[in-house]
Amino acid sequence: MRHWLKNNDYSTLLKNYSSLSLVQLSNYILPLMTLPYLARTLGATNFGLVIMAQATMIYLTLITDYGFGLSATKNIAKNQKNIEKISEIFSTVMSIKIGLLLVGFLILHGLITFIPVFKAHQVLFYSSFLIVIGNTFLPGFLFQGLEKMTFIAIFNLFAKLGFTGLIFLMINTPTDYQWVHAIWGCSYIMVDAVAFLIIFSRFKIKIKRPNLSNIQATLNHSFEYFLSRIAIAIYLNTNVILVGILLSTENAGYYGGAEKLLFAITTFYAPLIETIYPYISRTKNIPFIKKILAATTSLNTIGCIAAFFLAPLIVPLILGTTFKPATELFQWMLIIALLHLPASMIGYPVLGALGYEKTANRSVIIGAITHLLLLIICYPSITQPLHFIWIMIASQFIIFMIRVIKLLQIQRQHH
Repeated sequence: MRHWLKNNDYSTLLKNYSSLSLVQLSNYILPLMTLPYLARTLGATNFGLVIMAQATMIYLTLITDYGFGLSATKNIAKNQKNIEKISEIFSTVMSIKIGLLLVGFLILHGLITFIPVFKAHQVLFYSSFLIVIGNTFLPGFLFQGLEKMTFIAIFNLFAKLGFTGLIFLMINTPTDYQWVHAIWGCSYIMVDAVAFLIIFSRFKIKIKRPNLSNIQATLNHSFEYFLSRIAIAIYLNTNVILVGILLSTENAGYYGGAEKLLFAITTFYAPLIETIYPYISRTKNIPFIKKILAATTSLNTIGCIAAFFLAPLIVPLILGTTFKPATELFQWMLIIALLHLPASMIGYPVLGALGYEKTANRSVIIGAITHLLLLIICYPSITQPLHFIWIMIASQFIIFMIRVIKLLQIQRQHH
């Protein structure tokens, strides 16, 4: 540890990982405080509607992000000392994001117009769009590219604290379900204002008028990143929406409750991936990532096995006794958690940073296509939420195998 701390790169990594761990700690603890409260206060049906709205907003957020969380982060990491270039990248990306925000709203309006369950609860879905606005203007890609993750940690913590406090104050009856995401969105919009103040005052970033060629080049460069993010959303977020539409909003509540517990586990992977990605992009330190991959995969396996046996206690304790049907769903979802960590670690910290972005991106696109094909093929036989999880496991396994095969090929080439 002393040897690592003497190395500037490793000490920066440790600092950034600690900061992003604080982000994920707030992502883990604070939602776990509100999750039992919301599940009990709203009931399975309204809770299911809230989860459906959240999954929809994730899609719309991915449209406004357009893969910039990966592509722009990498570009900024390569130009950390060039403020003029960083200002140019930042201005171009934010201009595109504003245009895509309008596209996202038009898509939401179309969904509300044509899908009955969306139309019946349009106040919930329209108010939830504040989440998309808040995330669009949160410049996480800039702070991550500059390897200044402490700011992300602080912003995220304050947003989550505000959201958590307001949930307990304002959500008191089942009919308050339509305002849950409005509170979340408003919390992030306030944080956005502070983030922009720091960007302009401390980092001296300037707004530049983006030219058409820069916009086109940025869109083209980020397109595959965008497709891969959308592909991930297809097998991570489509299911709960389809459960609500095809089965019932009550089943969506059970599925969404189990999924929230799954995300509480996979959330811990994010700080490691986000910390290592810009570092590997800059240094190409493969021996380092091998050690991290071996250690984290071992810990993840032990954690998933423990969670499987504890599930009958964990699920009713956190979500309430009315959510007991979510226990089996959660146990099956742990197979996804088992595959997700190594697949994610091999994806961008390794393949993406080494110049194999196409393999990393296309693996999730293939996984998403598989997921959609299985949904279409199995549609007549789908009668319960568990069937969606089996399809999700199959698509995640395909992504995992594609990335492992490519990693083995790279290793053989280096030997």
